[in-house]
Amino acid sequence: MNLPYDITTNLVWQGFESLKVAISDVATGHRRMAMFGSPPGFGKTYWAHRILRWRHAKYDESYPKDEFALVKTLWDFKRRNIGVGIFDDADSLARKETTSNILKVSFGHGGKVLFGTPTAMKNEEYRNAEDEKSKRRYNPTIHPPLFPVLMRLVWLSNLNYTDPALLDALPEHFRALVSRGLDPVWIPGDIEHEGFEVFIYTHWAATEGNMLRGKGTPTRCRVMQYRFIWTTCTA
Repeated sequence: MNLPYDITTNLVWQGFESLKVAISDVATGHRRMAMFGSPPGFGKTYWAHRILRWRHAKYDESYPKDEFALVKTLWDFKRRNIGVGIFDDADSLARKETTSNILKVSFGHGGKVLFGTPTAMKNEEYRNAEDEKSKRRYNPTIHPPLFPVLMRLVWLSNLNYTDPALLDALPEHFRALVSRGLDPVWIPGDIEHEGFEVFIYTHWAATEGNMLRGKGTPTRCRVMQYRFIWTTCTA
């Protein structure tokens, strides 16, 4: 069907095309990490899951809030051979010096975690113990003080990390992570035009983009929604 607009000129569509390419590159190992932001409800998480499934990447999603949860997640993903980790609404990690430093070393040039908590150190002693009684106390779910990070990262946010004012307020370690390949992309909400670009993209995604089908919407409902949006858009 001929649409009354050229979707390729739509800023939201262009942003999501960049998202699809970048996440596909992360899934296939051509990129170590990618970051995308937009106002809430744009479908970032939907597309991330869809592309990773399409690329047959083994992935999981997490919402770590502090350094302990972050390291626990990285170790858990390593133990389970997770190829791609999705961090969704994990903005507290970017604000803290400790967590942003762990991220910089994990996904920058280092590719490892060094986080020697007392629990981790004691557990490592159990792992290296010579007597069997102590060895049995070793817990493999507890991270060691030092371990490599092999997974790749997709970070999704509702904040605009391309905004210099936001970046200037964040720790130096996070800014270093950005320069080492995180490369944030912001998908605009087109507030200047009352969200018209978003409306056009929504129409395209729900119809020509087959997003309703991907969400499992029954055919009859898709047709009804298609007609409603189309009539509204062309009125």
